[in-house]
Amino acid sequence: MDREKKFSGVRAAAGRLAGNAAARTVLAAACIALLLLAPVLVNSYVQRILVMIALYGVLSISLNYIVGYLGEISLGHAAFYAIGAFTSVYLTKRCGVNYFPASLVGALVAAAAGVLMAVLTMRMRGIYLAVTTMGFLEVVRAVILNWRKVTGGSQGMSSIGKPVLFGFKFTLTNGGYYYLILFYLLLTIVVTRLVISSRMGRAFKAIREDALAAQFVGINLYAFKIWAFVISAFFAGLAGAFYAHFLGYINNNTFTYSISVSILCMVILGGRGTIRGALAGAVILAPMSELLRSLTEAMSGLPGWLISNPERWRFVIYGAILVLMMRFRPQGLLGGRGKAPYKLPKGVNVEARHGVD
Repeated sequence: MDREKKFSGVRAAAGRLAGNAAARTVLAAACIALLLLAPVLVNSYVQRILVMIALYGVLSISLNYIVGYLGEISLGHAAFYAIGAFTSVYLTKRCGVNYFPASLVGALVAAAAGVLMAVLTMRMRGIYLAVTTMGFLEVVRAVILNWRKVTGGSQGMSSIGKPVLFGFKFTLTNGGYYYLILFYLLLTIVVTRLVISSRMGRAFKAIREDALAAQFVGINLYAFKIWAFVISAFFAGLAGAFYAHFLGYINNNTFTYSISVSILCMVILGGRGTIRGALAGAVILAPMSELLRSLTEAMSGLPGWLISNPERWRFVIYGAILVLMMRFRPQGLLGGRGKAPYKLPKGVNVEARHGVD
């Protein structure tokens, strides 16, 4: 009788698990369908917001290599974003190169800048690294402002052409920009999952937890730090190339310190060291400007000093969110929730032993 009760309980639990798995599959399929059909279901305004969410998703995941997996703070991520943008625009506008090879070159140039950043900050950690990355961003912005033959100087670069592939022009109205940035986001997620589940990802996490102990077990701190900056900068440059052609005009003020802070806030809010956390931060904070603009219009009867320049209020909200997160949930909204067992590399077997012979 007891055995029958036990087996019936097991069958019931298995049924619940199967039901949960089926529900998750249906939910995932519905989400994928909504994502693919979004250009048909929403207007251009909402589609633009979705594009910006996906764009910041790429940026936050790329910054997560440094902030989440390596455990450092970078305030210069907008530098790689800008390098990718200006390189791609220069190649398409001045040299007549198609957008897709130009964007790849822009991402590679940004990755080269990532190598330079890693070499310059090789022995720095904590606040020293953060300040140096911020200085690197200001150097890049100064170069953009003064290298007029390439970047257009203070006037920037306008009338940037739209991406074209086999005669198809990517625009917002035909959904081209939306599907393109969705592809970039998917590519970033897939590559990041592969990297983090590899030996390189395990080395990143070991350095984050204890750099000295990682060095003692044979992990090359310098090599893996360079790799983290290279991959991070590559995807930031790819996002910058997309944004430049999406916006149609860029200058020195398009890529400011506030962009770096915004991306950092997304990573910290969602949860450092997780892809889902970086995405969650982008989904929550990327539409903030549009929401504040709508809120400002709704509060038209309030005093002018309170509703003027809604962009400034965005950083007040960012700061309040970060203070609350650091106080009540420092690991972020979705950080520290992984339940999957640690995946050991092939050929490594661990046998649990109780007691000593």
